[in-house]
Amino acid sequence: MPRDDDGSSVGQNLAISFPFFDTLFSQLWVNINGAISFLTPISTYTPACAPVSRSFSMISPFWADVDTRDPGYDDAIYFRESIEDSDLQKAETEVINAFPNLNGIQLKWVFIVTWYNVTFYKTPNHPWEKRNSFQAAITTDGIHSFAIFYYNNITWTTGDASDGANGFGGIPAQAGFDAGDIKHRLMIDGSCTSNMLTIQDRSNVNFPGKWVFRVDSSDIQTAGCTTNFTSTDILRISPTFVTTFGQVDVEVSGPCIIAENSTVTCRIYDPAQMPFVENEGIIIGTFNSAKVACPIPFLFTTGRLRLEIDVSHNVNSTETTNSVYNGFLYVTEMSPDGNGLNVKVNKASNGSVDNTTFTWDPERFVNGTEFIDIQIVVFDLSTIAKPVVKSILKIGKKVQNIGKWIWKYAEEEAGKPSLPFCHFDPTELYIQIAFEAVEFGWDEYSHPDYRSHWLANAGIEASQFIGDFCDDWLREAECDVWYSSNGTVDSQQPCPPTLAQAQVDLRFAPEFSRDVAFYHHGEDICYQSVAPSSNGGGQECCYKNGLIDCSVNGGRAEASHPNFPFSHFIDDTLPWIMCCYNQDEEVCAKYQTKRPCDRGANYTPPAPARGTGDPHLNTFDGYFYTFNGYGEFWILQNTSSQPLAVQARMEPLNATANEATIFSGFVFAAPNASAIQIQKSLIRIVDIYIDGQPLDITSPNSLKRLSMDGWQMIIADDLSSIHIGFSMGFAFEITTTSGAFGFSASASSDWRGKTLGLLGIFNGNQNDDLTSKNGTVIPINSTLQQIHQNFGLTWITSSETTLFKYFDGKTFDVYNHVEYMPSFSFNPNTVSNDTRELCDNDWACIFDYHYTGSAAIANQTISSNQAYNETVTALNKTIETCPQLKSPSNGYFNVPNYFEGAKAQFGCFTNYTINFNLTFICDTSYQWQPTNSTSIICSEQVAASSSTTAPTKVTTPNSLASRQLPYFSILCFISTILKFIF
Repeated sequence: MPRDDDGSSVGQNLAISFPFFDTLFSQLWVNINGAISFLTPISTYTPACAPVSRSFSMISPFWADVDTRDPGYDDAIYFRESIEDSDLQKAETEVINAFPNLNGIQLKWVFIVTWYNVTFYKTPNHPWEKRNSFQAAITTDGIHSFAIFYYNNITWTTGDASDGANGFGGIPAQAGFDAGDIKHRLMIDGSCTSNMLTIQDRSNVNFPGKWVFRVDSSDIQTAGCTTNFTSTDILRISPTFVTTFGQVDVEVSGPCIIAENSTVTCRIYDPAQMPFVENEGIIIGTFNSAKVACPIPFLFTTGRLRLEIDVSHNVNSTETTNSVYNGFLYVTEMSPDGNGLNVKVNKASNGSVDNTTFTWDPERFVNGTEFIDIQIVVFDLSTIAKPVVKSILKIGKKVQNIGKWIWKYAEEEAGKPSLPFCHFDPTELYIQIAFEAVEFGWDEYSHPDYRSHWLANAGIEASQFIGDFCDDWLREAECDVWYSSNGTVDSQQPCPPTLAQAQVDLRFAPEFSRDVAFYHHGEDICYQSVAPSSNGGGQECCYKNGLIDCSVNGGRAEASHPNFPFSHFIDDTLPWIMCCYNQDEEVCAKYQTKRPCDRGANYTPPAPARGTGDPHLNTFDGYFYTFNGYGEFWILQNTSSQPLAVQARMEPLNATANEATIFSGFVFAAPNASAIQIQKSLIRIVDIYIDGQPLDITSPNSLKRLSMDGWQMIIADDLSSIHIGFSMGFAFEITTTSGAFGFSASASSDWRGKTLGLLGIFNGNQNDDLTSKNGTVIPINSTLQQIHQNFGLTWITSSETTLFKYFDGKTFDVYNHVEYMPSFSFNPNTVSNDTRELCDNDWACIFDYHYTGSAAIANQTISSNQAYNETVTALNKTIETCPQLKSPSNGYFNVPNYFEGAKAQFGCFTNYTINFNLTFICDTSYQWQPTNSTSIICSEQVAASSSTTAPTKVTTPNSLASRQLPYFSILCFISTILKFIF
């Protein structure tokens, strides 16, 4: 960079836009006086030490009066832009060490500026006096952005023209960030004071002279602590979510803690471990970089849990102070795929267990891990309100970390651990197991580390292990115990009878493909009710060839919704393993009797509604209208008869497209449930807040499925959609593409006649859908202006009734403008042929393109129109079925569906014989032939016949022929058999 005093580089056009304070910048200037600016060059030599104007949007590692005019003293300012792997990898290492939740981030760009050996103004007066060397690296992946400051040698703080003398006094240097909006800024402690001389000795990452910050959002995030942090502030926790398996450390930051003579207790308020579970935290770093490592134990509640740190500081021998701070930790169940540990049971030719193979990727462990232990963790869920870890069985000790180990259980007769399953013991119906491979010698409670020290599998393979490891006859006996002690679960929420309906019914969401492949082998796809029913149950619906399938591998009613993973395992999954996994059809029929498949006969389609583009809306009754409000409006107003509150924010797309508005945010609130706020982000596409606290959805491997009391939220990996289902029967899907939000909604028939707001009165009558807040019914043939003034504006919120939280210094008044008037003069006949062609003569699309100029928004409107029409068609299709069949006492039936041509086959349990035709057919008039299926009786046999045809085997993945004993033999030989088990 040329030598100068108060000079700047020419504007540098960036290869990738840099996110800074929620704004994207495509150009920057390097300024001699220790700053990088984004709007204009900055020649000001004395730091402001206060909020600055918009032109001063800048990152300043050391804003002071630098003078580089003298060419003879080996000083210089260098800068370069880089996309080289070596530079990006170094930046990634710095970022991940500072922010562990960003492990896996792939940075795309870095810009490096070095001020080397520079002195202060006026250099001719003291050429060889004090010199400073420092560097700034700014880097981004296009969404997240960071600034890294390195201070090598700091010997002066102030220039002569800043009232300094010999490099000190006056107005010292400033380091930090400023948005230039008089509101948003962050200064490093010591800025504008003589303490800037010690910045090379301090750090926010426990490395003297190094400082790391995340700078993309309006709230600059320091990797260290905050000196003015109070007990009402919310702790930052990284990573923001863990699984119920725990066994990790989370990094907790916020208050600056004096490590000497201080102790920290970490408490997690898990309702299943009342009042809380606590461990000692470990203070890491010095005062400016102080963080707390909190070990996370096994947890038994999913959703959002409160994490508290209690800091105790011994001021002296007689005085101790305590400070308590709170944050939130999100807890999910483990993925059905586990997290990298694979488990497979291998059987001998006679069906007995031969060995179990464990495989993993050795590189998933911390570099240098040579040995691992492999163990089985056993959970006792007999008291589901208070589960416990029953035992941890170490089955592999100091195993080489080479990616494979075979557990030869049959050869380990001497000293082998006693396994708490595969016995004829009713308590086995209340256990769950997980496998863990953990670094040999590692202890999370004494060596805090956020890297991978273990792998686990608590998913499908852990469940399958029980099915493979335990003999089929023994699981059948356990199935009988379960069958005799459990009642039948009624259908929780009727299934859509066709796949086309399931795909558009927002109350259901597709299951993971691996779950379908294992638990519903042979089905094309299965859907799960998004939210639990009022009694906590769930509904699975599986489809084959586009129709509901109720064959042996079909869907089922669930006693506990998967949102409650431990209850769901005990109530629904483990019984299936006992009764159906690789079992005879008649054994599985006992499970099906208690967890019946819903055929969809009682299905009542929800009422669809939607909003898109420059807002066009369809009410729950299907009425279409356009309303361009500028403010926050009631989509659904909560009342004494309808408790869900939904508000939408509308505002102009941008400063030039101001004749119409778009949806830019939503908020949802239900009684006794956390509020969800979703709003548009220029950089991150969308921001989500839970009770006003940001939810991390952009970090690598961040949370994409969150279940909390009363609702479940599913976020698309690319953030293009957010699906929210409420247990009360409402569901919404927010689409985030094209710079304008859209939404689809559905309401169950329970809410007919009970809705108010912009989505109208749901009663099947469009004529009253434009009912204003004061009860006046506006004619549905009203003009755009009449709808705007007499209906839409009446549903605007007030500062007292708004549910939105405000950030970045904004307020209710910033977003709400009742005086705003959009254009009402739209005439589609005056638009160009190109616009008509783009929109295929769709009125709403033409409207949107005319007022926004955005082809993307116009296309979104067309897509929304098509999707809505397809939804209405699918949901309104009448589906006829045959009547529901009922299992005979001591018997069962198997039927794929209840449509024309379906065949139902009846059978009896062992020791019972059927009295009637085994097969019934659903005829063209949707009646079963023959018609007397209710006359089927299963009568007890006097003696078992040796010629009885063997029942059909249930088809499951990896099914193996296992030794089968007839049920009547089990009780006779159980005492003898148990002598040979383990």
